[in-house]
Amino acid sequence: MFLFKRLSVMLAAAAACTLLAAAAMTVNAEPQSLSDTDDLAVQASADIPEPVTKDDAGYYKFLERSQKSENYAENLVHQSRFNNYQKINGIDVSYYQSDIDWAKVKASGIEFAIIRAGYRGYGSAGTLVQDPSFYTYLRGAKAAGVKVGVYFYTQAINTAEAQAEAQFVLDMLGGASLDMPIYYDIEGVDYDTGRLDSAGLSVEQKTNLCRAFCNKIISAGYQSGVYANYSWLTYVIDGASLSKSYPIWVAHYNYETWWTNAMEMWQYSGTGIVPGINTYTDMNVWYTTGNSITTTLTGSVTDCNTASLSWKKGTGAARYDIYRLDSSGSNEVKLASTTSLSANVPLDLYNAQYYVKMYNSSNAYIGMSNKIKLQGGTVTSLAKSAVTANSFTMTWDPVSSATGYVLYAKKADGSESYTRRGYVYTNSGTVSDLPTGAKYTFCIRPFYNPAGKKAWTDDCVLGPVSNSVSELLEAGRITSVSLKGATENTISIGWSPLKAVTGYRVYIKKNEDGAKFTRVADITASSYTYTGLDARTQYIFVVRPLYGSVLGQLSNELLASTVTPYPVSIISDDETAASRSITAKLIDSTGKTRFTMYSKNGYINLPVNALTLLGGEFTLRISATGCVTRDYTVTIKDKKFAEDFSGEIAVLGDVNMDGTINTLDVMRVKAALINYSPLNDYQALLADLNADGEVNTLDVMALKAKLLGL
Repeated sequence: MFLFKRLSVMLAAAAACTLLAAAAMTVNAEPQSLSDTDDLAVQASADIPEPVTKDDAGYYKFLERSQKSENYAENLVHQSRFNNYQKINGIDVSYYQSDIDWAKVKASGIEFAIIRAGYRGYGSAGTLVQDPSFYTYLRGAKAAGVKVGVYFYTQAINTAEAQAEAQFVLDMLGGASLDMPIYYDIEGVDYDTGRLDSAGLSVEQKTNLCRAFCNKIISAGYQSGVYANYSWLTYVIDGASLSKSYPIWVAHYNYETWWTNAMEMWQYSGTGIVPGINTYTDMNVWYTTGNSITTTLTGSVTDCNTASLSWKKGTGAARYDIYRLDSSGSNEVKLASTTSLSANVPLDLYNAQYYVKMYNSSNAYIGMSNKIKLQGGTVTSLAKSAVTANSFTMTWDPVSSATGYVLYAKKADGSESYTRRGYVYTNSGTVSDLPTGAKYTFCIRPFYNPAGKKAWTDDCVLGPVSNSVSELLEAGRITSVSLKGATENTISIGWSPLKAVTGYRVYIKKNEDGAKFTRVADITASSYTYTGLDARTQYIFVVRPLYGSVLGQLSNELLASTVTPYPVSIISDDETAASRSITAKLIDSTGKTRFTMYSKNGYINLPVNALTLLGGEFTLRISATGCVTRDYTVTIKDKKFAEDFSGEIAVLGDVNMDGTINTLDVMRVKAALINYSPLNDYQALLADLNADGEVNTLDVMALKAKLLGL
């Protein structure tokens, strides 16, 4: 990868370029799945393999290395900072190594291989291309017991392209496990000018390409590092800064490297000879303590501001740096540095990942932990507690250190998103004012108040979303249908309105055996008057609320009767009226009872026409055993009887019991009063006319004198 340009190599490269037009093979830029069972065939001539694409920079490297150069393996000088490290031999390979006998490679002492996953073409199109031998090499190396890592050759010119390259590699891996990092190979194009070379990027911009790629890889759960030659690390990118965050793989073809910043691996030759490989091969040494803290990081939420992390000791580690990577995977923040095996660090509950990097006594990076997310406790026990027509109550196991919980609801049909419906501070809560008859889905999230207050404020931090619960709300039921009024042919009813209804449906049936309810109308008001009813007939009424096309439950049943043709003839509200006792009272405006009459046969005629001499507005109160007491307003006019009863009919009774109210009833009253009869016959026709508190002969005399004009 790090090239020493020689004239002979340039001549070989020039000759090879003439072969490109005829020998170039087309490769689909879409990555294949690791689950593919057919190995990818490697097409190569006996002398020079065909390039994968015309703008594969790796092809020129292969051409250069076809010219044999020095091999430094036997005379390497390792820096003193690695005296106590294991020095593991390994290789990196691409399509141009052709067929590889991995069993022979392993037997020769090679312990690891970094395999090219693909590259971005250095032409203007910048096409992403998969290495045709990637899956074959990956399977073969693993089967032989060779540890594996991956590298990708970049020609990205912005961070978005760098992240796209990372995703390209992740898609190729499909979650497959690796033993070593995924490296970002950043370098120029030999013998040509690549799109990265001509982009005019600054050192910082090129460094940011590396960070964007590595952070994207790390956010997916893999380790990631940077490959570059000594010159690029020193002058073209900020290698010193990158070495503090990522494993560095330095290419420096020499007996020793002068790179003094942290590094994990050194590529010292591009012309190694390895049994099982028929071409020159890049040679590497991996410096390792043989131990790392991988997969040992654990953590918990101490309170709404603090995360408590701990890990196992790594051999050779002198310092541990704790980092947080935000949900975008692009912002790495160093939180703390310690020599201990635990630390409390600021908590970020927004899907942040935490990890620990390990350094030796020379401040060289030697390993990184697994990554964990700390979001506070997650509610997984959300369950229904109660449901009504307009509300849903839920409970859950409390979350340690949570300030409270946010309640959410949405329609279960997917027509809307979750909306906040309230805040609670215990492990139960109710969402109210929901439309009856609809199916809703509910969830909650714990929240944490940074100030430690037991209240929701704008700076509160939300924890993860709980499991969800869906429920069909009970249809609403009206329980307050009551009688509002009745006439000879109408009955008016009313009820307390329900929330969120679109209307009401009213029904009626006669109080008879076998009668069935009839749907009368759909209305929006909370009252209704039934018309066209039979006089002196009992009916039963019910109401159902409407929620669009959804019907609520039937209301309570109301039994009510139409009245007789005159309001002073009352029948009780029961078909067993004959056994009822009825009391009728006339009450004046002061509340004093001026008239009382009783009946035991369930039917009563009130000859209140005699009271016309009183004059004024009265309350007629009718009570029947086992029935609801009813009040009627009666106006009595102060004038003598006349043959025309149009103005008096409301206060007359069917005195002679012939079925009608007419002059015969008036004459009967007059005759009885003028001719004077004992009180026991006509007590019902009298009132306490002289207001002495009793109905007696004095009242008869007073009435007689009034009628005779005395």
